[in-house]
Amino acid sequence: MCATIANRIVYNNKVVDQEQVTGRSGADFLEVVVIYEVENNLISKVHFIRK
Repeated sequence: MCATIANRIVYNNKVVDQEQVTGRSGADFLEVVVIYEVENNLISKVHFIRK
């Protein structure tokens, strides 16, 4: 699998990416929104939202 970042928003300790994921069987690509929460320069939480 490979993910390409189409858009990115950084707001305080949150990073919101719109990603296009390829290489999954049965699908050309999957579009997802991923929300990363950062604490002490490390990712502490990740949330995935897909259609």
